[in-house]
Amino acid sequence: EVVDSLQPLPSWVSYRTSLALDSKGRPHIAYDAGGVLKHAYWDGQQWHIEILAHSGFNGYRYCSLAIDPHDTLYVSYTDPEDGSLKVAVGVLHAPDSAAKSASAQEPK
Repeated sequence: EVVDSLQPLPSWVSYRTSLALDSKGRPHIAYDAGGVLKHAYWDGQQWHIEILAHSGFNGYRYCSLAIDPHDTLYVSYTDPEDGSLKVAVGVLHAPDSAAKSASAQEPK
């Protein structure tokens, strides 16, 4: 099944993806779409896609996704502007929807 259409990258580096299931067993995918960090999720009927961070100087994000038992979504990624490690945190809200918001947070 096609979740999103991506353009081929101009180098040997491939797209990075990370998959996790929420408490209802629904899939969430964090992925680098040519420098744009995206989150795709299945709500039980269709796929939804949201942008978590736009591209920067170095377009490769190397993301990883996790969902805790309370359906809090965590996406760690490399910030292409300065190379720092960041995390986007979102709370899955209504039963048939996903991340309410995702905000980048600096590590403490």
